[in-house]
Amino acid sequence: MIIPVRCYTCGKCLSDKYEYYESELLRKKLAMNTTEDPLIININAVDIKKTIAGEIMDELGLTRICCRKIMMTSINIIDEI
Repeated sequence: MIIPVRCYTCGKCLSDKYEYYESELLRKKLAMNTTEDPLIININAVDIKKTIAGEIMDELGLTRICCRKIMMTSINIIDEI
C-alpha cells in the first residue's frame, strides 16, 4: 500500500502525519528494546497503559477510530515496487 493521503471514512488528511508516526514508533520501540507491543492485556487491570502507537496518535491529534485504523494497518511498500 502507498502511504495514505486521507482517511477513507472521514476524509481527514493523514499524509503529513504518517512519516512522523512511523519514525516515532520505531524510535520508541527501539528505546524500549522491543519491536512489538505486548499482546496480552489484562482487561481487569486498574491502570491500563496505552500502547506506543496509541500514545503517538494522541500526540498527532488522531482521535477517531477510522483514522487510527488506517495509520496502524498501512504498510509502506512503495520502495519494494
